[in-house]
Amino acid sequence: MGAVEVGKRLKALRLVKGLGTQGNFAQILHVPTNSYNSWERGANMLPVDIAIKICGLTGATLDYIYREDFASLPGNLVILLSEPVASRKKA
Repeated sequence: MGAVEVGKRLKALRLVKGLGTQGNFAQILHVPTNSYNSWERGANMLPVDIAIKICGLTGATLDYIYREDFASLPGNLVILLSEPVASRKKA
């Protein structure tokens, strides 16, 4: 469970759920934009309390965020996250 891999999953969740820019998502989470940016870039590890908020907003699970375990995700989220990266919106 590396911070870079967790950051990639955060970005994927933000994009597939249509949560806007990093700044928009940071506001939704009530965290500083620079903190969110550092988690998504993998410069710092995402704190569990924020990961729990993200799970509540996106339908993701801690197992997905930290371990890339798709098993407990809702089917529609598995489909969205399984799409090729090139077909996702850029943000």
